[in-house]
Amino acid sequence: MKKLRSAAPIIAADLPIDVIPCILSHLPVKSVLRFKCVSKSWRSLISHPHFKRLHLLHSHNSANQVFVLRNPAMHYSFCDATFFDDLISEHSTQIQLPFRRHLRLCDGVIVCSCDGLLLLRDLYGQLILLNPSTEEQRKLPKVENYYSDSISDGYDLGYDSSSDDYKLLLRRLRFNPVITRNIMILSLKTNCWRKVKDFRHNPNTKNAINLNGFLNWLQNSSARGKIVCFSLANETTTEMEHPRRYSNYGHGLRSLGVLQGCLCLTETRRAAQSIAQSMTVWIMKEFGVTSSWMKLITVPQRPGDYAMDLTIPLPLHHISKIVFLIDDTSRAAAHMLLIIDLEAQNYRFIKIANVQKYMLLTGLTFSRSLISPN
Repeated sequence: MKKLRSAAPIIAADLPIDVIPCILSHLPVKSVLRFKCVSKSWRSLISHPHFKRLHLLHSHNSANQVFVLRNPAMHYSFCDATFFDDLISEHSTQIQLPFRRHLRLCDGVIVCSCDGLLLLRDLYGQLILLNPSTEEQRKLPKVENYYSDSISDGYDLGYDSSSDDYKLLLRRLRFNPVITRNIMILSLKTNCWRKVKDFRHNPNTKNAINLNGFLNWLQNSSARGKIVCFSLANETTTEMEHPRRYSNYGHGLRSLGVLQGCLCLTETRRAAQSIAQSMTVWIMKEFGVTSSWMKLITVPQRPGDYAMDLTIPLPLHHISKIVFLIDDTSRAAAHMLLIIDLEAQNYRFIKIANVQKYMLLTGLTFSRSLISPN
């Protein structure tokens, strides 16, 4: 054992300089943090912003992805990719999710996430940016002369690569098709809030889908068939079309997500005077290009009275299998996971046994990362 310990510094010293960051960037966060003790040069390397972004890039495509579920009692369940790997490989018909009451480092409600950073809001309206992997946190400034209403406020966090800065968008939502008021943005570098001038749209109340430097929402008016895109670089909004076939869709619910690194749209269609329905999954192969929408699969109604209303894609990286969290807004049945095999064009449902019906689950994704909130 003594020989192994004494040999470790020699092995580290003999590694080519270019190889070390490449190897470390593929390791889990906990392992990388331990390696800060190897030497001063390793500590400097791991603490460097460029290495943190390199590690984050690999985290997006590895088991560092975590899916967070919250029930109405504010209990959280943190499920990493390995948890779902077992489900996919087995033939389970139901599962139990590991819920716990509080976050270990900070008391508050998780409202959004980006690159391993979680934005929390405590009981007093204080916003806290937390990296649960490194245990770093930062209190964000409050908006002057702005009354915060947790029910009608929307928070969206994203990364602006043009300025190497994280930006937080605060939306005071109005259930009114006219201009949405009080759109504020916070730059982490300047640590101050300011108004957003070019925001003449009224997106829905859900969190934005953060992709390619844009925050993306569905329009409140689903009949228009539009997706609102807010550029974090120039802070302007544009619109994108839904898949052509669904531009004038009369009956159904749409959800946005990220699947296979692309913008994903799922739509459930409900037959007239019936809850019988199907779910169609689309992905936009080239971001911003309407003609690149591609249909992956249509899942027909499940036998019985189960309604596939709300769908959230899980961040799993399998060759042909994708997983969705399905919520039944009619509350006639329990929550389910839907596992789709794209190659075989088949699917199966898994019941979430420890979440009662009538309890809406909400979920978000984050990558375990080294990104600092400070």
